[in-house]
Amino acid sequence: MCSGQVFAAARRVLEQCLSGELPEQNALPQLLYLYRASARSVLAALTERANIVVCHADLGSNSARGGSLIIKAAGYIDKQTAQVTSQPGVEGNAPDATVSTPQVVSKALLEHVLFLTGTEGKAAKDKAIRLQGCTLLTALASAVPQHAAL
Repeated sequence: MCSGQVFAAARRVLEQCLSGELPEQNALPQLLYLYRASARSVLAALTERANIVVCHADLGSNSARGGSLIIKAAGYIDKQTAQVTSQPGVEGNAPDATVSTPQVVSKALLEHVLFLTGTEGKAAKDKAIRLQGCTLLTALASAVPQHAAL
């Protein structure tokens, strides 16, 4: 699969899950499979969904549901990829042969949402957008406690 196909497939999985066509317990493993094919494409689909969630924050529960899905997806992908890389290495079963990886997807989404919420001199004027951005930041901050911005 090329990266364009992975991006389109990840977008489709997210949209189907949000519309109720695809259960969340099926969507998350599909996103993980696509992430293993092209991490950058899945991350692009998740950040695109974060843009939509923040821009349409005034829709209330629909926006909150979309935000919840991207946070769950990021956490699931990070947890599953960390489990694979923390298993003993090829050279032996020694505990020091393990490799630990940070929460790559959650960290990237956190940085993207920080960018979306604004800077010191510029922030969203709409209260719903600010609130949705803060909600996403709070949820992602708990997943990435070692982030420099926290």
